[in-house]
Amino acid sequence: MAPPDRRSVASDGELRQILIADDYPLLARGIAAVLASRADLEVAVCDPLTTRVLACSTDRPIDLVVIGAADWRPWLEMWNTLHARLPGIRAIMLIEFDSALEAAELAQAGVSGVLPRSVGEADLILAVETVLSGREFVSSALSGLMMDALSQVGRQRVLGSTFGGLSGREVEVLELVAEGLSNRDIGLRLHISENTVKNHMRRIHYKLGVTSRTEAVAKGSRVGLLRSRAWSSRPGAGR
Repeated sequence: MAPPDRRSVASDGELRQILIADDYPLLARGIAAVLASRADLEVAVCDPLTTRVLACSTDRPIDLVVIGAADWRPWLEMWNTLHARLPGIRAIMLIEFDSALEAAELAQAGVSGVLPRSVGEADLILAVETVLSGREFVSSALSGLMMDALSQVGRQRVLGSTFGGLSGREVEVLELVAEGLSNRDIGLRLHISENTVKNHMRRIHYKLGVTSRTEAVAKGSRVGLLRSRAWSSRPGAGR
């Protein structure tokens, strides 16, 4: 792709460099088109591969990387590598999140902005302006919910030294098991496959040192991993 045209510099004389990457190249180009309307931003689109984004970031000085991802976890690993290499760089992630807990995990990892992929143009531009000014930005739809989610992340971290640390997604799955949902229903709720749910359950059992769903919920509830709620232990529930 040809390098973007250089635009007139903002009043403070600074042209900010933005790198865009998205699982869907068409969406990446749409994001770039929105941001390129700003005279103080120079925007480039990178191939949607984590290794390629790392390479792109060394080809030019980058102030901000905007990442759109259906599954943000591989991108988070890339972000950790990129942030370690370029401590001054900042990131905004547009994600298909299923809960505020996921957004809270990204915030904990040092991502400066978290928005849903359905974000509108005005909110996207506001997020970029906010993050480039050195502040954090969280979608208004998430900000209130994240307070509770951050406390959940805190509980998860405390338990990490004892149980090996359940991921945010594993905590979500366990909470839905506590509600009595089957693997199929959990998959529908979280928009993941039933096989993925089963994989999460195998890891949960291993990390908690249990052999059944009922034991996993009981142990998670006992040590404070789950939010306080009544949970079903009826025979056969959630299988």
